Amino acid sequence: TNLPVWRLFAVWAGLVWFVTAIRYIYFLCEGAETRFTKALGTAWAILQTFTFITFTRLFFRSSSNLDPATANEVAWATAKNMVNQIGGAWSNAIIPDFLWEYRWVVAMFIAGMVIHWLPTNWKRRYRLWFSAMPLWAIVIAVQMFNPLSISSSNMIIGITGGIGSGKSTIARELAKRGYMVYDCDQEAKRIIAENADVQQEIIDLLGEEAFVGGTYNTAYVAKRVFEDSHLLAALNAIVHPAVGLDIMKRKPDFVESAIIYESGLDILCDRIIVIDAPEEIRIARTIARDYHGDASPANIDKVRARIKAQNIPTGDLFINNDGKTSIADLAVKILNWLKKSEINLHIS
Repeated sequence: TNLPVWRLFAVWAGLVWFVTAIRYIYFLCEGAETRFTKALGTAWAILQTFTFITFTRLFFRSSSNLDPATANEVAWATAKNMVNQIGGAWSNAIIPDFLWEYRWVVAMFIAGMVIHWLPTNWKRRYRLWFSAMPLWAIVIAVQMFNPLSISSSNMIIGITGGIGSGKSTIARELAKRGYMVYDCDQEAKRIIAENADVQQEIIDLLGEEAFVGGTYNTAYVAKRVFEDSHLLAALNAIVHPAVGLDIMKRKPDFVESAIIYESGLDILCDRIIVIDAPEEIRIARTIARDYHGDASPANIDKVRARIKAQNIPTGDLFINNDGKTSIADLAVKILNWLKKSEINLHIS
């Protein structure tokens, strides 16, 4: 059952070892180094690094919380989306947000480049000066350029869980208390309705029928992707990154999504909270919500199948929403845990 994952691993390992072998042979055969050979070696090293990082990311994504077949689809769609966007049109408007969000990383990168190009005698003096600094000064200097020392107010907490777990109810309770909660389902619908670039990508993928009179043709799209898993993966590769960019721009306190790992949004979250409940309670809640309380055997079997199809997500905090504890108390439990973890969220 894990064959797709190992196929991806084989491609990853094969490419990495191939470029490594070529580079090794190159160094064995080269004579006197010239500017051209040096530039060629650097270019090949960059290619090797890009290959390693790209396939490492895809491999670990494919073996995360997804079943192997779905993982292969997600990894393949992600790879194609990456390749399509390299050198293509993209929004320059996100550059300021990106630079500000990762300002400490950018500062470290610039500082590292400056230090790299300093004359040798300057670097020697710098190392001697740094080693002579008192311990307290070194700690302050390291902390100033530590990307992990970014103000905790920028932290994002993910909330996930299967159908009927009650994650949306808990998210709404947190919103009532003044915290900014990002509902990925609702926001994805808003982005599809408002973002012209996303609309065009969907039309390119599914045809003009994807929108009727400027309105998203949900029935048509659902029918197309239900019949073709490749199309579903490609559609997700359009919508999920757009949601991720929107999250980075709006900087919410909490991000609620049932597919926080599958969509790749977990990388934007500093902590993940998993909401769970006993299966029978989840079935009862879903029947009441999706089937107007019609607890027929057929409906129960449908809900049970949906539950079994979902993977149990991993997280930093697990909340058992079995109905024995009030939603208000569960929200307090979450906030107290965040406080103990020294994560301070700003009330909107």
